[in-house]
Amino acid sequence: GGLDGPLCDDGAVRWVLDYMNRSSYNDGSSNINLLDVGWQWAVSDCSALGMSVQVGLDDNEETPNAGAKMTYAWSITY
Repeated sequence: GGLDGPLCDDGAVRWVLDYMNRSSYNDGSSNINLLDVGWQWAVSDCSALGMSVQVGLDDNEETPNAGAKMTYAWSITY
């Protein structure tokens, strides 16, 4: 699940907060819980650029303590 909201008047830049619970990479291990915080900029009607920081919420060997990611999304609308 997640939340987002505008960072500027026109809404082109938005803050993003996501909680993720995903299946473990290894059978028999617990699921992975991550918190993802960042922003997304709508470059045009069909593309967006984003950057975020991930923080692991579990205390086990499979969950990363922290990470960062940059994303680019391109969509086709018709």
